[in-house]
Amino acid sequence: MLNLKKPLAGLLLLGLLLGSLILPSRAADETAQVMMLKELFRSEQADWKSILGRHPGLLDQTFFERCEARIRWGVENSHFDDSIRFAIVADMAAMIVRRPDMYRYELAEMFAKAGNLPNALDLCENILLSNQTHWPAWFLRASIYHDMQKTDEAYDMYKKVIAGGYRVAECYFRMATIDFALGRDDDGAKNVKECLRIEPEHVNAKKLLAKYEELTRAERIAPPGTTPGTDKDRADAEAIFRQAEKLFKDGDLVTAETLYIQVLKLDRKHKDARKYLGALYYRQANLEKAAEQLAQVATLDPGDKEVWHYLGNTYERMFDIKGDKRMLDQAVNAYQKAAEVDPADPMIQGELLRAQSKLSDTSAKQP
Repeated sequence: MLNLKKPLAGLLLLGLLLGSLILPSRAADETAQVMMLKELFRSEQADWKSILGRHPGLLDQTFFERCEARIRWGVENSHFDDSIRFAIVADMAAMIVRRPDMYRYELAEMFAKAGNLPNALDLCENILLSNQTHWPAWFLRASIYHDMQKTDEAYDMYKKVIAGGYRVAECYFRMATIDFALGRDDDGAKNVKECLRIEPEHVNAKKLLAKYEELTRAERIAPPGTTPGTDKDRADAEAIFRQAEKLFKDGDLVTAETLYIQVLKLDRKHKDARKYLGALYYRQANLEKAAEQLAQVATLDPGDKEVWHYLGNTYERMFDIKGDKRMLDQAVNAYQKAAEVDPADPMIQGELLRAQSKLSDTSAKQP
């Protein structure tokens, strides 16, 4: 797994280890490598593999080290197009000299962890254009779609990955979380049980199944006439919420989302479950859903500084992505509401000033 504090350090180390198995008799000429790359980048990408194939003697350890250095430089300096381009070149060269072609995948995985989902998806799709059975790329693509709340597409991809025999238990677990989130409890139970049949010690699957069985048992023994919103429902909702909160803090957003949704089915007015579900959507870059949930909480409790803060962050990020001034107006308004609740909070004041500065710059640029 890659360490985001040291971008591509794991990739570089793995590349060096793999490269040491195929040491050339002497280093290739650096000038010749540079000339080949110039020819490459003047050509269409469809011709790159052919050009590399004409120069196998240049594809030695030094070539891969130089590609890795350019990938790392591109990431560290936010020149992502450059890092992607050299990852593609390195993978094509690796296939020619029969090294593992893992540069694009490692880079895609790093982008996904950093929240750069568009670049991660582009790399996955680039991999799958040349290798339709690259199951790690299919799984990563499914995970990204899942995070983006494109659940139907993610569900179908997980099934495809299962057919390929890759991370089968985890795919069944993730399909179960989608089923439960969409109210398909029978399918969810079936999938989580299949996950545990394959991997009996899958911790999150065991928790999910236990919670499902607890809820269904409660439904069976509930007295006639009970409806959502009873004291029993609220108590169950609070117990599930505490579990979801721990999973959220541990970074298991997929299971936490499922449990937050279960909480809201039992207690629609559970303010904290809705607030942290909004925060979870923000972390998944699903900003429209985040804003929807957080706005509902702000209506329920306009004195909650935290929800106004989250809402301001969400609208500001929407502005950063889309450039829509209306989003920035809403961000400033949300930060002002948070500041009204707690005028002494320096973080809120700083974020309000930043958003107001952006708003001034944007207004000045408009005719």
